[in-house]
Amino acid sequence: MLDFSHYALYDSARTMRLSLEPMTRTQMLADFPGEIVISSPLLAARLGCEAADAEAMQRRREEFAALDEESAFRVWLNRTPARDGRIAYVSAPDSLPDVEEEPDWGISSAGFLIGSVAEISEWVKRMTDADDPASILRELSRILSGCSEPPHAAQLTDLSTGAVIMTWPVRCANPIHALSAAAESWPEVRYREEDFDFSLKSDLAD
Repeated sequence: MLDFSHYALYDSARTMRLSLEPMTRTQMLADFPGEIVISSPLLAARLGCEAADAEAMQRRREEFAALDEESAFRVWLNRTPARDGRIAYVSAPDSLPDVEEEPDWGISSAGFLIGSVAEISEWVKRMTDADDPASILRELSRILSGCSEPPHAAQLTDLSTGAVIMTWPVRCANPIHALSAAAESWPEVRYREEDFDFSLKSDLAD
């Protein structure tokens, strides 16, 4: 199986490079089209984000109470990983998630993913093969569970300065989606034989 992390794409003038590079969990979570609010230190640590303090949660209690199926998802932590590796689960704000195994909910195990449910759902569809509400919840759960793994992103770099021009996080261990998104949103980045050299990264070729 081709490991894309060993390769990079260069434009014909060698001014830009598109490659898969490590990124921090904070950078990965910042790409979400919504706000992740977690009070449980355990769940926050598993997701790779910072837990909200009790006072902040208290100040926003009226906002949380008004959340509905169009404005937020509920995020849960099952302390025992499921057979497919999921730890985080997503549901509507007023319901429990669909878990095949016996759930092992911890104390204060829930949080919120706040944002337009329609926009988040469309984002999940673009990242995965989800095509209905149940599969969207399942894939979103997998994406959140994957945040505890070492994250990577397709990264476009200006070789003259070393500056990162743009990044596209890899979701669900599928770099093809990230590389495709790069090609769609950055016209100069397209894999054509006459435009790019497809070769081993220099540090791996030596």
